[in-house]
Amino acid sequence: ERKGGGSEGISWGGSKEGGGGDLRSDLEEARNLVRGAPTAGQSKEARLAKVCERLSKRLGEYKKENEQLEELLAAERKKSSGGAGQLSRLEDEVAHLQTVIGQKHAEYVSTS
Repeated sequence: ERKGGGSEGISWGGSKEGGGGDLRSDLEEARNLVRGAPTAGQSKEARLAKVCERLSKRLGEYKKENEQLEELLAAERKKSSGGAGQLSRLEDEVAHLQTVIGQKHAEYVSTS
């Protein structure tokens, strides 16, 4: 079950786990590596592989969160439609009882 009451979500400004940078910096780094911007230290391919790994992990987290949200949405829809069905049944019952009361009242008036 999803925890956090909706405060979690796509984090453009920082990583949920506090490591690996934020999404914007990862994407910017990937763009720079692909465009051939100068790199220091590690090879371009190794750095790009690490960025891709972080992005892939983040995508997996977002997919898992999306699945949880879809399940919550389906449960809420089911609850709300179940309530609508019960409301409809109660309205029908009230209408029936009003008819019965009207008939009983008419019988009472005619016998008085």
